[in-house]
Amino acid sequence: MSIFDISIIIPVYNTGKLVEKCLLPLLKLDDDSLEVICVNDGSKDDSLEILREINEQFPKMKIINKENGGLSSARNCGLEVATGKYIFFLDSDDWLDIESFLSLKDYCKGDYDIIHGNFDYTYEDQDPIKNKPQYEVEGISGQEFLSKALLTNQFSIPVWINLYKRSFLQDNELKFMEGILHEDEEFNMKAFPLANSIISKNIYFYEYFQRPNSITNNANNGEKRFLDILKISDEIHSYSRLHQFNSSFMKVIDTYMALVIISGYIRIQDKTIANKYYSKVKSMKLYQLITPFKLEFQVLRIMLKYCPKLFFTLYRLYFDLTSKKI
Repeated sequence: MSIFDISIIIPVYNTGKLVEKCLLPLLKLDDDSLEVICVNDGSKDDSLEILREINEQFPKMKIINKENGGLSSARNCGLEVATGKYIFFLDSDDWLDIESFLSLKDYCKGDYDIIHGNFDYTYEDQDPIKNKPQYEVEGISGQEFLSKALLTNQFSIPVWINLYKRSFLQDNELKFMEGILHEDEEFNMKAFPLANSIISKNIYFYEYFQRPNSITNNANNGEKRFLDILKISDEIHSYSRLHQFNSSFMKVIDTYMALVIISGYIRIQDKTIANKYYSKVKSMKLYQLITPFKLEFQVLRIMLKYCPKLFFTLYRLYFDLTSKKI
């Protein structure tokens, strides 16, 4: 039996100026039920030196130093050494609302496969913005949860708002696909459907810091982001067939992945690149995968089928107006 309730895996890459804000409030808890594992992923700044200085003050913190392999590689490296009952992934440029985190931590006693929370968008020069509410439920399967949450826009994909039972990840051989962006879609669309018991609470415990030079907010990643989404979509559909998910749930997955592909396409900001992939997206006939009978999905299907250029133009404008700005 593990001596830790939670193993907190923190990939670190060139975040030396921010990593103290991430780590110190957590380490100052002096909580013996928490295992803190920092994976330095070949940082080129002073991140490793800062981690070692912190480690002198808090020797229980573990440091793994490895060559750069990307976020997924660092997370997988942390998974190999973690010993806690639950796994939690924390990015080193973000931080926790400690009181809310401890509130979410209490649910570790319930033996759920996944414990799902919520987050704030946090800024340097303005007040935090709360993320959309998540579908709240307790003790249902992952497929039941996604069938409700995805189609009502009450689910957020980041892995860092979840606690995963380590034995659940091990039993299902769940790791991150390396070398891609949108690794959280790939991981969670495999993990959640396999979970037997999930709890979801709107506990805003994670502070997601918005910085212009982060991977997520780098506009130059548009083409790779889109191509990686196509790769992930193929992987998720193959995985779903392998596990023989029932047809009604597959319709949910098909609808969600079609919307992810559309969102990835409209986020390509370079018009030349967007035009290069327009024919490909059109030929995929994504409207055939969007099957729910709710009115908004039917409108989306009709527009995508009969006037795709107008649809992508309007959707891109809507995204620009409603997305969180730095």
